[in-house]
Amino acid sequence: MELTLLPLKNDEVIRVRCEGSLSRHEKDDPLQVLLGPHCYSHKVLLNLERSQVVVTSGISWLIGSHQRFKQAGGCLVLFSVPAAVMDVLNFVRLTTMLNIAQSEKTAVEMAQEAAGEKPSDGVPSAIRFPR
Repeated sequence: MELTLLPLKNDEVIRVRCEGSLSRHEKDDPLQVLLGPHCYSHKVLLNLERSQVVVTSGISWLIGSHQRFKQAGGCLVLFSVPAAVMDVLNFVRLTTMLNIAQSEKTAVEMAQEAAGEKPSDGVPSAIRFPR
């Protein structure tokens, strides 16, 4: 699994693309490695369109990440989930627990609603990742 930080937009939402098998083999959390230790307090969208497979370690990572975001006051939203990955998430009954959107636009709206915000007025405040 390779995570890539995508360009920031004017909506206070962080976008990350996942490529390859949705799995976790590293000791360190790949989101923390990419975004820093305080990433869970932010709104993060995870684009899965380039991830065609999910394995048990990936499922475990998604559950743990969802819980860490919830505890820290942030939000993780998955979007553009391929049918094969969605089938697995449905099979293990995670679609009701995880935040899943069909498109990036819907994912942004979902993240803002989860944070109790109105849609962005285009004036971002600073997004900082203390290290």
